[in-house]
Amino acid sequence: MDDYDEKGFEDEDDDDEEDDRDEDEDEEDDRDEDEEDDEADDEEEYDEEEEDGEDDEHDEEDDGLIVARMMRMRMMSMMIMTTTMTIMTMVTITMVLMMRMMKMTMMMMMMMMMMMMMMMMMMMKKRMEVKVNMMMKMKNIKIMMKKVVMKIIMMAEMMATRNMMVMIMMIMGEMLMTMMVSMMMMMAEMTIMTMVTITMVMTIRMVLTMIAMTMNKKMVKMTSKKKMMTYMIMAKRMITKKVVNMIMMRLIGMMKLKNMMKVMKMMKMMMKAMKTKLMMTMNMMMKRMEMKMMMKMMNLKIMINKVAIMIIMMAGMMAMTMVTMTMVMIDGEIDGEDNHDEDKCEKGDNKDDGEEGEMKKKKKKKKMMMMMMMMMMMMMMMMMKCFVNITR
Repeated sequence: MDDYDEKGFEDEDDDDEEDDRDEDEDEEDDRDEDEEDDEADDEEEYDEEEEDGEDDEHDEEDDGLIVARMMRMRMMSMMIMTTTMTIMTMVTITMVLMMRMMKMTMMMMMMMMMMMMMMMMMMMKKRMEVKVNMMMKMKNIKIMMKKVVMKIIMMAEMMATRNMMVMIMMIMGEMLMTMMVSMMMMMAEMTIMTMVTITMVMTIRMVLTMIAMTMNKKMVKMTSKKKMMTYMIMAKRMITKKVVNMIMMRLIGMMKLKNMMKVMKMMKMMMKAMKTKLMMTMNMMMKRMEMKMMMKMMNLKIMINKVAIMIIMMAGMMAMTMVTMTMVMIDGEIDGEDNHDEDKCEKGDNKDDGEEGEMKKKKKKKKMMMMMMMMMMMMMMMMMKCFVNITR
């Protein structure tokens, strides 16, 4: 990973960078798997010791069961909360961006909110049995939102962890922070990089705080401190090293590019890579779920693997969203007349300077905006799919 950082993003050939990044990710994943296997071996030895002393004492076995159950409950609650938080953040940021970029009115924004709510409902229809009417009224939206909130609270109660209320309060705080950041960006005209940095730092802080909260004093007493520290370090390393550096460097590289077509091509490649990776992780998660159903007692090894996959998946989603946001913003900022003229001159298309040229520019911009909106929608759908699969 260090070699990769030293290289930087100086090469102009995007394919090489993509390959390097993939190789590094594979190496990192291999290392993580090795560590997880070591942990699992330790756990198996511990289990054998328990079986030997079964006749004399039953307390140790009970302890093992309690630890496994607590781990499962805490990890599941963390997954649900993190996913919910990410979805909420994305919705808020998308709304603010739409209003800023397209100069949308409040009525148009309400329509967009209704569409998004309908999409969410369609995803959750199987479980919640809510029929959504196209011409719904505000009252219906309120009832529907109430049902969604009730569903989340029900799931939280099912997990039945002691620090659930603290988590919910923390998430509310984070949502408020996100909205504040969006408002600051609109009012103080902050730069893209500042906004992206703030959002990234907030998300990482939230994930790490949640991980820390799950490992409370009782848990540390019951399982060895060393193991807990290993999981913490693993999670921290995965989030900070792999995600922040890569996203920041790639975004800085994108800022320097003036040719939008090149950026779009690169983004398509990134989206394709992310999609395949997400599909792989989803399949792996489904396999693990089946294993869980077969087994009576939840094994810690599977739980740790699942959390690792979840963190990687969240990181991937964050990367996708950040890149899409940046694309939308860059499109708005690069739209200046000078840049357009330069681009036209370079391409040799600067033939009609009159109204036809203006019309073409407008059409092109509209097409770009539609593409961005489609990408945002796709991402929302993928995230909802993940959410439903995890909570199933």
